[in-house]
Amino acid sequence: MRLTGDSILDNGTPFQDYLLEVGEGCCQVYDQYVSIPASIVTYAESIEDVVNDVFGDSLSTGDCYKNREFIVSKAILAAHNSTVDEINELATEKLPGISMVYLSDDSIEETQNSSATNFPVESLNAVKPSGMPPHKLVLKRFQPIMCLRNINPAEGLCNGTRLICRNFTRNVIEAEIAVGDKAGLIVLIPRIILISSDNANLPFTLRRRQFPVEPAFGMTINKSQGQTLSFAAICLIKPVFTHGQLYVALSRVRDPANLKIILLKEPPLSTLTDNVVFNEVLTRTQN
Repeated sequence: MRLTGDSILDNGTPFQDYLLEVGEGCCQVYDQYVSIPASIVTYAESIEDVVNDVFGDSLSTGDCYKNREFIVSKAILAAHNSTVDEINELATEKLPGISMVYLSDDSIEETQNSSATNFPVESLNAVKPSGMPPHKLVLKRFQPIMCLRNINPAEGLCNGTRLICRNFTRNVIEAEIAVGDKAGLIVLIPRIILISSDNANLPFTLRRRQFPVEPAFGMTINKSQGQTLSFAAICLIKPVFTHGQLYVALSRVRDPANLKIILLKEPPLSTLTDNVVFNEVLTRTQN
């Protein structure tokens, strides 16, 4: 539904047909890998090379980020949270301007048993469960951020909404919604209390008071589900690791001309990357 009717790869294959083959695991090589069309593949030696390749000189001036359309035009997708964090950190450093640093207030839920409350605050600060903002949140004006909670759905401020930082105060972030029906609307984002989920693999329940946002130069493939991007660069220096991730990443754009797959530059150069597909999930079985 997202693709345009004339989405054709260089070899003449309709892009939608290629996507279906990837999603169903029909074009696997050695049962693990899939071949990416060479026309959309590029190579990088490090995450910094990825940031420079995608954003170029646009981060050095910051003028582009005063334009809302530029925010929604580019994004780097990656499979791992650690890769996304590194992308956002490098991109934020390159953006001119003074950084605003917000530190969270971390504690353990009082309902926990006494043995779980012996963790030092420094250990709690170092934890970043999936779906929660970091302890140290570094932001700059005009940079893209993503909302991590449904704060005000009626005003378009939902989990996954991309915004542009406009101004900062001690307890409020002023931001402009960059996508959707509410694009252009100015909203105020307060600090809130966030509780870690049961699947965070922590021996305690983390209670973090922080702004429910994170930088959005890059985002995880899972977080990008449901979003349509004008241009997507998929960083596969670390390959995908769960079912359907590669299919979700490849299907974020309307045309393969606006898609770039970045693989690790190591000899011999290859267009193969991991594709995780559990066929039993896609087929009907009988007991």
